Amino acid sequence: MSESAFSGGGILTQSTDGVRARAAELALGALPVALRQKITELLTARGMSISALSEIRARAGRLSFVTAGAQSIAIPIELSGEDILMTLEGMTRGAMHIHRETLLKGYISLPYGIRVGVVGSARYEGGRICAVGDARALVFRLPFFDADIGRRIRESVMGDGPVSCLIYSPPGGGKTTALRSLAYALGEVGYMRAVAVDERRELFPEPYLGLGVDILSGFHKAEGVELATRYLNPELILIDELSSNEAEAVRQASLCGVPIVATAHAGNRDELYKKDGISGLLSLGVFYCTVGIVRQEGRFRIEVERV
Repeated sequence: MSESAFSGGGILTQSTDGVRARAAELALGALPVALRQKITELLTARGMSISALSEIRARAGRLSFVTAGAQSIAIPIELSGEDILMTLEGMTRGAMHIHRETLLKGYISLPYGIRVGVVGSARYEGGRICAVGDARALVFRLPFFDADIGRRIRESVMGDGPVSCLIYSPPGGGKTTALRSLAYALGEVGYMRAVAVDERRELFPEPYLGLGVDILSGFHKAEGVELATRYLNPELILIDELSSNEAEAVRQASLCGVPIVATAHAGNRDELYKKDGISGLLSLGVFYCTVGIVRQEGRFRIEVERV
């Protein structure tokens, strides 16, 4: 089975477009004033609204950048290390210890599904990271939604009901957007007992959910999959960024008859078969098909192949 289809931009519903604008406002509001003002000026000069933002890279001692639409735009403002630290402290309200677990993994989560990657220096004790400091850059990634890509996957893969599938793309290629949009598309055609394991609290920002997805927020993915399988009677479980750590939990869920829709980083289908844990799931037939996502100039192409 294969399909190649393009979906155009500009199809966001008013509500989801509003969520994206509020996410952009929150991200911009966290930045130093000079950087925030320059970003707004440059977007206005290009005829873009702030809802076009998908990424902000605030960097000390180097140019900062934003990604808006299909454009990468340099921001001629040089921040200091103190600017980055103050921004980080402002986002955590001076209580970075509360975010310690995610900071040790290199990010913090903000409302509206924003993930902020932290570029800094790590300190190890006993072979494990015990602290991250000297932050030199912050990478804000804003959630995106495209109803059409979800509908195309629904029609291509789940026309006869929920099945397991593995959605893949390179980082930033659209796999999380596809997963979020598929959940929305499934809700359009009737109620489904779907459970999303949202470890980073970014997959389904609450305002997106006029659909019947139950969210396990902040749970480690393997634990969330096990909990959902045992106690929540799901017809479908959704998880983002599947790794070897969750492979056994996914295998056990599939043995219980629960379909899994997961995403993974990969540039092409062959790379999936080289990834620890995931290759074993593919070989066992846990997934009915793979769905490759390619994003080109703000548009998506999907490639669906049976496993």
